[in-house]
Amino acid sequence: MKEYSENQVKLLSQEFKTLKKYIDKLLFFDQHFGIIPFPFPAFDPALLFFFEKDKTDALTEIFKKERKNPLLTERRFSFEEDYCFNIKPANSNRSVYSTYILSKFLSFPQDFEEYIKKQAPGAGIKSYSVTRLLDGSNGIINSIENKLLNDYDKTLKIHCMTVFYKGYYDAFIRRVKLPGKKRKFTELFLYAQGILYAKYLETLKQLYARKLLEKTVFNLPSVHLESKISLLREFGVIDLFRKKYAVPDSKIFEEKISRILCLEADDNPEA
Repeated sequence: MKEYSENQVKLLSQEFKTLKKYIDKLLFFDQHFGIIPFPFPAFDPALLFFFEKDKTDALTEIFKKERKNPLLTERRFSFEEDYCFNIKPANSNRSVYSTYILSKFLSFPQDFEEYIKKQAPGAGIKSYSVTRLLDGSNGIINSIENKLLNDYDKTLKIHCMTVFYKGYYDAFIRRVKLPGKKRKFTELFLYAQGILYAKYLETLKQLYARKLLEKTVFNLPSVHLESKISLLREFGVIDLFRKKYAVPDSKIFEEKISRILCLEADDNPEA
């Protein structure tokens, strides 16, 4: 946290007292003191905070620090006079408080497609592989699902996995739920990580489908147009365009959009 002189704190206190709306107080507090009090892990496609002991222990330690410190919603300064900046939410503002913190955890610094392309290649791999990344990420989600289905203990690690998976599943079915009450930082972090992971996986699937389409539809000039239309339908491309442009279910539409796609790929639409 930035160091403030007595005069600076006095001026900040005067400004803080003029704020009437709770959200304005949150923004002020975050701008000057930082609303998230601990250094949480960055987004990690390997989810090592679940699978490597030292990283799991670090997350556990954050949880313990939060539980032992009830004064995370205030900052105090003592000079000749005491100053307190308090954003502890009343009952009516608990959802606002948690939703704001959740939004902070969801602030991903870049587009996921760019993030994927910038991922460092593994040993012996010269460049990133969408297939490899997708297989690995699906495997991680499967292992978490198996863990939650088959482990009945009440450990903190299982609780953390449960919160993460809820965020992932809610984002997967596009029904993300904003917190209805004050939640712990660790829980909001894990729920946000689940949402981000669902977005990450969705981007991988889109990249994979794009590569698959290029190989199977546009680069096979000997395939008849009807077969290409079937492939486009199978990969969901036709439905995607129909939903985007609100076009009714029509055979004419399928043929037109397929011909356009083939022409865009410099393919022969009559092949």
